[in-house]
Amino acid sequence: MTIQEQLDIADGSRFQKKLGEFILEHRLQIIVEIGSGVSSLFILKALEETGGQLTSIDTAMWYPYEIVHERFKPVAGKSIEKLVEVYLNYLPLHPQLILSDGCHEIKDMTYEYEFGYAMLAPGGYLVADDTSFGNNGAWESFLANHDLKEDFFGDARIIQKPAHIEVYATEEYHKNCLELAEEAERIWLEWGNKNSDIKWDIRV
Repeated sequence: MTIQEQLDIADGSRFQKKLGEFILEHRLQIIVEIGSGVSSLFILKALEETGGQLTSIDTAMWYPYEIVHERFKPVAGKSIEKLVEVYLNYLPLHPQLILSDGCHEIKDMTYEYEFGYAMLAPGGYLVADDTSFGNNGAWESFLANHDLKEDFFGDARIIQKPAHIEVYATEEYHKNCLELAEEAERIWLEWGNKNSDIKWDIRV
């Protein structure tokens, strides 16, 4: 199926259609998403008009149709392993928007928010879906760490990186984010919580 044929049957009502409209409105070009599927379709449709590139990180393609598009670069793997690789090797410019909608565990979410925010171009946007998954507080901790105010974005959430904050993502900072994420998970589990039974690495 073509991208348009998939769009004709896609339900983008949660936030995906709004995301495509947002990309068009702000003329965004360099997009990174963690977790591919319906969101990819609306992003790619917008990029057909704005130009640019979508780099999509996912452990396995749960979405039932193949996505093939000249502006689509899929990267197989988990964000905690691949996001730094994408940043260092695949992007022509700093991303203007990052969508976090992959593995919704505290370790992955903490890492994606922190390193993704560091990657963003000044004034760029971080959109996060399922921030309340498991009630692990990763999103709230991220907002507090950076003194950020969220806005609703359909069923998702969005923040904008202040224009005066430059990119500060490095390989060393990636390691720091991993340590922060592992510590957040350790404390979470010590408090008697547990991670989800969902097998995120074998999504079908």
